[in-house]
Amino acid sequence: MHLIAAALFCLTPAFATAAENPYTMPVGTHLVYETTATIGVESNDQKQNQSIAFRPEYTVLNENGAMRTVFCSLEAGNAETITTEPLSAAGRFTFELGADGQISERTAGFTPRQLPGWNPAVEFPAFIGSDATTASVSSTMGEPVDVNVTKSEAGGLVTYKLTKIDTKSTDTIADAAIKSYTATVVYSLADKQVKSHDSVLEAEIAQGPAGKTSFKLVVKSVAKERSVVPATELPALQKDILAGIKVMETLQQGGMQSGKLPEELEQYLKDNPKGKFAKIFSDLKESFEMQTTMAKNKANLAEGKAAPDFTAKTVKGDEVKLSSLKGQVVLLDFWASWCGPCLAELPELKNIYDKHNGKGLTIIGISADHDEETLVNFVKENDIKWMQIYDADRKPGSPGTIYGVMSFPTTVLIDAEGNISAMNLRAAELAEAIDKLLEKK
Repeated sequence: MHLIAAALFCLTPAFATAAENPYTMPVGTHLVYETTATIGVESNDQKQNQSIAFRPEYTVLNENGAMRTVFCSLEAGNAETITTEPLSAAGRFTFELGADGQISERTAGFTPRQLPGWNPAVEFPAFIGSDATTASVSSTMGEPVDVNVTKSEAGGLVTYKLTKIDTKSTDTIADAAIKSYTATVVYSLADKQVKSHDSVLEAEIAQGPAGKTSFKLVVKSVAKERSVVPATELPALQKDILAGIKVMETLQQGGMQSGKLPEELEQYLKDNPKGKFAKIFSDLKESFEMQTTMAKNKANLAEGKAAPDFTAKTVKGDEVKLSSLKGQVVLLDFWASWCGPCLAELPELKNIYDKHNGKGLTIIGISADHDEETLVNFVKENDIKWMQIYDADRKPGSPGTIYGVMSFPTTVLIDAEGNISAMNLRAAELAEAIDKLLEKK
């Protein structure tokens, strides 16, 4: 289990109904926050860190009595474990917000799947306005955690401080023993808006008699903008969001199982080229088309067929053209430094390189690392001597696209005539196959 993945749970303050209505925002209110989540995980001799930055934007679309329909739009980035799938770390959804801060569990649209420690309750905590001195912090997984609450007011701002109550019993979330939890929330009486929300949670997960995993989750959210959508623009915005949510629902119901994009998505992009969902749908369309192309390319690969040619630059700036290497046995190694199975193969690859370097074998590493700097540093630190191509973007014409690589590691062994000799051999099998090809030269 990936250590970071073990920490992907969400904390949401859950209090008794507030004594007053802290979120009586008029229709058209538009709020923008900048939020970060930082996770540090340590297990025995392993340490991992992950930071995610995202920008939640909220717009009040309608009100019905004390309830408001709020639209949330966000994308996330800066996370090494977030995939390139457009919907994995993006959100376009509506939810019902009570004036007292109670958020309905019913949502419409698409909520992000990979944002640890976040949901709309970070920016709209339900305890605002309450005079309670204790409360429970609930999570999407596990049991509530009891906290003490202190409240102070100065200059039109109300500050709430939350601290985990020490008890003899063990608080748990997702099988984790929580060691500490603190949070500070600042609310503006004039704007009826949370201005900042910072929280820190530390926990441990037991792993066997002696092992344990400890992690620290830090979430910070800061209000950055507040405006009002003009009444003349609201009908068009509401229509746009309704159309986008209908497309989202089609996608969630398996709208791409037919092997093509749903007509509703294509129509939305035609009608709303600058709409709230335009970017995410455009990214999804591009990703779908690229995956379709890669699947076709992969299906065309076969032992004995000519290896598809490509031209690319190495991380050192040298240009390499595969077809120019005829006469050499070539090993294409599609990998990434975050890929455990890839790293397990690394010692054998080093043995192969040391044995055959300069004797008719060329190894080309083609990396899907999240950034080129990470690749360059890893190669240097681990003394990897063969050439490396950075290929995370998967553009048309890139090696990973041409070879339809969808999993790691993937290896393609090419003989001296430029034909595919074998694919996806591992360790001893790969070494043996290379030996045989070199003997034929």
